Amino acid sequence: MKYLNLHSWEVSPQEAIKTQKDLKSNISLKKSFSKIDKIAGADVSYYKNKMIAGIVILKFPQLKIIERQSFISSINFPYIPGLLTFREGPSLLAAFKKIKNEPDIILFDGQGIAHPRRMGIATHLGLFLDKPTIGCAKSRLSGKYASVGEEKGDYALLKEGEEVLGAVLRTRRKVKPIFVSPGHKIDLSNSIEIVLKCTEKYKLPIPVREAHLFVNQLKNNLVANIKANQITATVPTEEKTKILLNDLTARLKKLLGNYIYRSDDQTLEEVVGNLLKTKKLKVAVAESCTGGMLGEMITRIPGSSKYFQGGVISYNAKVKEDLLKVPPEVIRKYGEVSKQVAKLMAEEVRKCCHSDIGISITGIAGPGGATEKKKVGLVYMTLTDGKKTIARKHQLFGDRQLIRSRAARRALNMLRNYLSGI
Repeated sequence: MKYLNLHSWEVSPQEAIKTQKDLKSNISLKKSFSKIDKIAGADVSYYKNKMIAGIVILKFPQLKIIERQSFISSINFPYIPGLLTFREGPSLLAAFKKIKNEPDIILFDGQGIAHPRRMGIATHLGLFLDKPTIGCAKSRLSGKYASVGEEKGDYALLKEGEEVLGAVLRTRRKVKPIFVSPGHKIDLSNSIEIVLKCTEKYKLPIPVREAHLFVNQLKNNLVANIKANQITATVPTEEKTKILLNDLTARLKKLLGNYIYRSDDQTLEEVVGNLLKTKKLKVAVAESCTGGMLGEMITRIPGSSKYFQGGVISYNAKVKEDLLKVPPEVIRKYGEVSKQVAKLMAEEVRKCCHSDIGISITGIAGPGGATEKKKVGLVYMTLTDGKKTIARKHQLFGDRQLIRSRAARRALNMLRNYLSGI
């Protein structure tokens, strides 16, 4: 996707303000499109000195994702309210440059003309992209407004004197409104209409929400991208090596405590297998989001048939109901991803597999399936022996594969702790 090069981004804050004022005369607040086939959402996220810009393209009006592009860069402009486009704009444009499915209209997580100089990010980048744009902000930057009705679609005009800057729009009943303002090549009434058409069960319109989820998932991937490494130290003598190793081992044990499962080369799977054999116990698993990963980890070890009874991969709610006897009303009330469902899954798999221990995992591996209350990476797991029940809730980070593997590993470590009496 191409864009115009209207000015340099390497400017001082004073020069940035002048640039905004100079661009103001180029804004058009007239509808410039006849139909919408594709719509985009744009947002950014931050991690340390990095900025993650993300664009999500959706088919309209179905609102199904057809493309996602991102760009990660260093932060090159200070945080100054009213000048955020100079901080975020270059990265967003770099992400737009990768887009193959050019959108007809773009929704930004930010302001349009509801800005002190009428140059919010939706307006500013609308000029660069020469596209109709809408600002969808969670807070007010400029203007005043009266009270807003409580029903979806109710709104109050956002005004500065007699000038209308946008609308304070209720997108869900009795949920805080959002601040909608036209960016470029669109009027306010069409901006409101499009935002409402893109809003279903969430406060934010779906294109903006999907862009928000996308960049935060990318941020989580950055946070989680910590690889295991072997630490090597060169020491003059063997005696000093032993002293160094003993000191380091003692410090790590103090720091990590029960997270250390061995000080030799045994894997977690081997440690758990040996504990099960020693205690002459058998285990069975019921997995949802991990799709069999926990069972696969346990059965990597030769001879695991002595302690592994089997498992149920209950990826679908109907399978949870039919094979694991989870009552439909429990799923309807609490959802498949809940501690209540995890508990029932563990109890039933223990019984049906004639096992001493039952373990269950249910969660949201992503990228879809999340809600405002249940985010991607939410995982519930339960261990039961028929008398004692241990339940855990985790909020994991990373991409889909990383969340699934981490969930399986945490469940296996929960079993280790149980067997070790921790």
